[in-house]
Amino acid sequence: MKTIILDTESNGMKPEQICQLSYILVEDNNVLGKNFFFSVSCMNEYAQKKHGFSKFRLHELSLGRRFTQRFDEFFDDFIDVDLICGHNVSSDVRLLKLSFGDAGYGFPKCRTFCTMQHFDNATNFKNKHGKHKQPRLDELCSYFGITEDSITKTCVEIFGNSAYRAHDARYDATATYLCILEGQNRGDLKGVI
Repeated sequence: MKTIILDTESNGMKPEQICQLSYILVEDNNVLGKNFFFSVSCMNEYAQKKHGFSKFRLHELSLGRRFTQRFDEFFDDFIDVDLICGHNVSSDVRLLKLSFGDAGYGFPKCRTFCTMQHFDNATNFKNKHGKHKQPRLDELCSYFGITEDSITKTCVEIFGNSAYRAHDARYDATATYLCILEGQNRGDLKGVI
């Protein structure tokens, strides 16, 4: 089975553009992390504060290349994927479908798995008004006892040596991966990885 656990970051503008795509490819007990930065036309101030990447920094990190210019570097990983996982995966897949379309390709049909939806009832989190809410990724990590240190350590093991923090897509993909592993270890989840 070929599974991709991913996260995307965007410019937060209309039209929305992916500025970072990170994923963990799990196939035949092999685990491989891939990360791509993309140059974008503009950047929403709120999005920049959230993920920490300015338009100018992205231009440097991507060597000025946009999503469509790097498409061939990751396209093959998505061609025959069996399952795509993420925390609020529908948002990531929506962005990928738009971006694949911009590159002239349809997004491959495959199953998806969302940690936010799957563990919604188990976590039983409440909003500030006492009403049930779906867990944020940091809340799900807390529920599973997954620490920032363990996420960072695993992130470095998968993606290489760098400084990672929440809302860097590498960190969030790794946190999602660890939640899936812990869910499987506890017996709350089967057959994802």
